[in-house]
Amino acid sequence: MSSARNEPPNAPPASSAAPSPFRTLTFRLSLWYAATLLVALALLGGLALYAVHRAVVRDEDVVVHQRLERHTAVLDRMGLSGFEQAINAATALEGEPGAVRVQDSAGRTLFNHGDVESSAMVVSTSVSQDLRLEVASPADPWARIGGPVKAAVLALLIGCLLFGVVGSVILTRRALRPVAALTATAQAVVQSGDLSSRVDVSRGSGGELDQLALLVNRMLERNQTLVRTMREALDNVAHDLRTPLTRLRGIAEVALRADKPEQAPEALADCIEESDRALVMLRTLMDISEAEAGIMKLDRTQVDLHLIAAATIELYEQVADEAGVSVVLLPGDPVVTFADDNRLRQAAANLVDNAIKYTPRGGQVQLDTESDPNAHEVRLRVRDNGRGIPAEAISRIWDRLYRVDPSRTERGLGLGLSLVKAIALAHGGRVEVESVPGQGSTFLLAVPLQVQDPKWVPGRRSQ
Repeated sequence: MSSARNEPPNAPPASSAAPSPFRTLTFRLSLWYAATLLVALALLGGLALYAVHRAVVRDEDVVVHQRLERHTAVLDRMGLSGFEQAINAATALEGEPGAVRVQDSAGRTLFNHGDVESSAMVVSTSVSQDLRLEVASPADPWARIGGPVKAAVLALLIGCLLFGVVGSVILTRRALRPVAALTATAQAVVQSGDLSSRVDVSRGSGGELDQLALLVNRMLERNQTLVRTMREALDNVAHDLRTPLTRLRGIAEVALRADKPEQAPEALADCIEESDRALVMLRTLMDISEAEAGIMKLDRTQVDLHLIAAATIELYEQVADEAGVSVVLLPGDPVVTFADDNRLRQAAANLVDNAIKYTPRGGQVQLDTESDPNAHEVRLRVRDNGRGIPAEAISRIWDRLYRVDPSRTERGLGLGLSLVKAIALAHGGRVEVESVPGQGSTFLLAVPLQVQDPKWVPGRRSQ
């Protein structure tokens, strides 16, 4: 098979050039992290400044009220003249100069020290019925410490922002390392067509991206297996079709050169037989491919697997007699399920045909059916006491066009067991085989147990 890539005619060309650093997911995630961190830090800095401002104002309010209490006591005890002397003398009463004003009941200023009007904080109280004392903060406390506090908060925010941006870049690159490995593997597969490339997950942490990488590896492994199987199938098809097509051509040439016209019908019959053989092979291959792709259409009805086994024995009765092999069905109850009647008959026929073919004269092929509600499935077993299957071939007998006999001297297309497996998988079932060389084989076909039609009568064939 050619390794050339098949791309749609209008598909954009795959580019292997590295994207711009500003268009990478790492840059965009880092930018989003930085923007988010900047907003968070701005909110945090604003809240910090507000809290500090509230604390400073609250402390200054306490100080001013304490000063007001002291001044009120002096004014009340010493009167206005004594109060003026105390303030002007800058005694312990006013260790830190501050604005003080005394007014009478009419609002006229009797004493003023400092600038009360322009002070940021002013508290007042009535000392007597005709005096009112006002005390102001000597200076705006926030104006004194607000600048250094703002500078410290701003420096802290810038430091945190730089640390966050650098950390986000490092963490983003580390987190997106599996994505980079996926990209590198995909590019290697696209450029070389080599499906053996795998994503390196040896340093993974088991996260979502590592799980994605494992799934991609499984997909590549499955695709590699499918390509290998298709290559082998095509080789086998070419090998198996060569014989009937060559015979077809030879028969036609002989018929054309023959002088006796009465030989023409026989030649045409041989041509039809060979062409039928090729058509059967191609049709079976298409059925298997549809089943493996999950698109095989099933006409599900209520069926009795025991009845299908009995009909299969009746169908192969003459073939078994000619081969000197007895075919028997063990007695049993109806085994009812909801499946494709024709497909199950096709699978049963292939199993019986295969058993008769590999059983010597005088041997026996035995069929039995059962329903297992615990396993939720119905089963058909086909046992023979024939030659058996070599251990090294058991894992491959379900492969398309595989034959245990490499010389292909036995009749058949090598597709019977593959079709049985495909039909089982299309129903959601399974197949198994046990074999001992020289003693015989037992094939098992199991499909899910489903009952859909309560009016169905056991023993009646579905229409």
